[in-house]
Amino acid sequence: MKKVLSILILVSFTWSVPSHAADDKANPFMAIDNLGFTRTFAEPLDFDLPDLSGKKHSLQEYKGKWIMLAFWATWCGPCRMELPELETLYNHFHQKNLVMLGVAADQGDASQIRKFASELNLSFPILHDQEGQVAGDYQATALPSLYLISPDWKLVGVLRGAKSWNDEGTYKEFENLLKLKKTSEKYFQDNANPAVGKGGVPIPEKLIPPELDVEKLDGLFSGDTSVLQIKIHWKGDPNKYLVKVPKVTFPEGIVLQGSISSGSHADEKEAILYYSYPLNFNKEGLFHLGPVIMSFQSIYGGAEQLSRHPGIDVEVKSRPRGIYYFTLAILLGVVILGLRLFVFKKKLKKSDLSVSVMTDWQSQLQDIGRLRLEGRKKEYSLELLQLYMNTHADNGEKNSKILALIEKVRFAGFELSEAELDYYEKEIKKKFEGEII
Repeated sequence: MKKVLSILILVSFTWSVPSHAADDKANPFMAIDNLGFTRTFAEPLDFDLPDLSGKKHSLQEYKGKWIMLAFWATWCGPCRMELPELETLYNHFHQKNLVMLGVAADQGDASQIRKFASELNLSFPILHDQEGQVAGDYQATALPSLYLISPDWKLVGVLRGAKSWNDEGTYKEFENLLKLKKTSEKYFQDNANPAVGKGGVPIPEKLIPPELDVEKLDGLFSGDTSVLQIKIHWKGDPNKYLVKVPKVTFPEGIVLQGSISSGSHADEKEAILYYSYPLNFNKEGLFHLGPVIMSFQSIYGGAEQLSRHPGIDVEVKSRPRGIYYFTLAILLGVVILGLRLFVFKKKLKKSDLSVSVMTDWQSQLQDIGRLRLEGRKKEYSLELLQLYMNTHADNGEKNSKILALIEKVRFAGFELSEAELDYYEKEIKKKFEGEII
């Protein structure tokens, strides 16, 4: 499935080389700054991508050389201006330990990229990231984006946007840089935040796929209602993930009854998110629930990835006749009791009933409203959305969207606007006031 790579094009095109620092000799890697890169110090992410003839290339096969990894697209104006100069740079230094790798982020087949490369006379290797997976892993959210990798396999520089590469100063800096074979972290410790890099440039981080665990269901009889629980275990930082509600394939005879709910638990070892699916088992037999598929992606963007679980087998037995009649008797008693209670409640004054119902939801809203007054907006948003779902349980499709919104607020730092908060509060009031009339 093709994924849409949402990319912000940096339209500014800088045609100047930063001034050279006076202490270049004290720090031999100042050439990275002088070339316009933001210095970083991280492990690069390996990948396999096809070139324009279909041959696969991995980044690892160029280890031992200086690598310039350039992300671009045929529709990117600044890329069209910069690529010819990168071609000139490549021709000048490719025999002096410099590898130039172009990564085209265009969707579709490679025919348009071949035509584009031919028009610009590009001779350095061009790889096709058709699904945007590698661009997502490298957080190349702007085009063009260039990454500088050292011979000893360190990502040492990131550059967003296009610049000029065709001048004597640039060539001199590359001559000095290409002589260096090994890096040292001490030359990269001037960054204020080593996890992000100077200038707020994120260092690429490969997300560890969350693990799915499906709890077994035993002792089921035809007509039973039970809850299928799916647990999601993170080995990485859950705050770096955007997740969607897992999709489960249910066979005929097993029906999702009601809304999917969620919760979370975290300790020193790991964080766990769980989803609960209320199910009605209408038929006896052996059934397979699954597969279970969950989509996730980095909060920095990029292509969606998938975690999968094969699912579980459940056996639904026919209910024994004795239990059947016993259950029927209980249900009949419940119905008779319910009718008596209904008659009793009809005798109550409508005003007393109205006051009771109004007091219940008003009390809940008042309790939640204190969170808003105390400035605890995230907790207020989560409680308000959960109350909305509870009062609109008959709207399954809308509640699925609300559930996804709850997860974004809880795990992705998403904030609802004041207008959105007012809207859900008014909808809750309208629901209860409509039922009392």
